[in-house]
Amino acid sequence: MNSITSTTNYLQHQYRRLIHYKAGILIWWLQRGGDLQACERYLNELRQLPIGTVGKTVAMELDELGVQLIPQFENHDLKHALLGYDRTLEGELEMQAFMFGNGNRTLLCLLPLLPSILLPPIWQKLIVAYRRGRKASSIFYLQLDDCKHQSLLELRATYQL
Repeated sequence: MNSITSTTNYLQHQYRRLIHYKAGILIWWLQRGGDLQACERYLNELRQLPIGTVGKTVAMELDELGVQLIPQFENHDLKHALLGYDRTLEGELEMQAFMFGNGNRTLLCLLPLLPSILLPPIWQKLIVAYRRGRKASSIFYLQLDDCKHQSLLELRATYQL
């Protein structure tokens, strides 16, 4: 292995560790600032919805991961369920690339994408996600509370996903 490849692999590894560490701190901070009991009640409400609904899908995905709903991040979880991106580093970056292509030009969307220059193995996935976002109808303002009772498949069709 040449020194450029070795250095690139090292930087990629360090970037992944940094993102994982920052995500853990962010989740801890968000959980401290919100009403976790209200989130648990809301998650229980979602669990009671029929299979195939958006809300039930979000609840099942969170339960499978063994994580709780984070205050103010229920719409982020909605987008994971709607778009089908997992909650790994690559899945998060794909979702941000989709959202950027879908018209979300906020700093919170762009910042996670900038360091992905260090991850050439996923560039193609990010390009595909970006193009997918450009083709789809905007989901920027979509709220879990407004669509939790809807069929996930019908919602995907509505937004051309």
